[in-house]
Amino acid sequence: MSQRDLVVTPLDVELLVAVERSGSVVAAARSIGISRDRAVYRLERLRRRMSGPVVAAQRGGADGGRTGLTRRGRSVVSGGSEAVAWPSPGRPPRHQGFVGTFRRDPEPRVVARDGFAAAVAFAARDGERVAVRIDPESIVVLLHPTRSSARNAWEGTVERVRAPPARDRSGRRELLVRVGPRRLTVALTNESVRALRLVPGRRVTLLAKATAVRRVGATPGSRPG
Repeated sequence: MSQRDLVVTPLDVELLVAVERSGSVVAAARSIGISRDRAVYRLERLRRRMSGPVVAAQRGGADGGRTGLTRRGRSVVSGGSEAVAWPSPGRPPRHQGFVGTFRRDPEPRVVARDGFAAAVAFAARDGERVAVRIDPESIVVLLHPTRSSARNAWEGTVERVRAPPARDRSGRRELLVRVGPRRLTVALTNESVRALRLVPGRRVTLLAKATAVRRVGATPGSRPG
């Protein structure tokens, strides 16, 4: 999928998170290394594509007011870079997530009660309960296991391949894969689905870098994945 097909890009998500953190579009732009004009352009583009504002000025407070996220803006942050023009730009789908225990050894990872585990790139206290989300856009599908720099490799079985509505021309499919006790959603193009012959029952290996597993509600001072 090309960047043109996305309603929301990873940079958009990063910008919105920075706005919420700093309370200022100017400060947010500076913190992520883009110009104010570029930040304003991206926020306006999101407003058009999401059919409403994603940020709004809030009056009051010791500093005379701040800029924060609207409900649409918060839904974008929750949906992240998977929030594409399908199935509904007004209600972007949420990242898949789970709650588990952070383990430091032999490598940083989060382990759910059902045994599902994901390597992560953020820091937390050993034994701490944390919530994480896995970005469906960042998962790679392989037909056979292979050596890779990705620290997460999950073997599973394709359960469903969901196509977008007829009006959508992004060329995107959603793959639902059963991995042990849970299901994972993967975002793929039509070309990838055809090339890999992905149909229900097909065994696959899913690869994801540790940075694709992001912590939800990280405490101040924690290092994001």
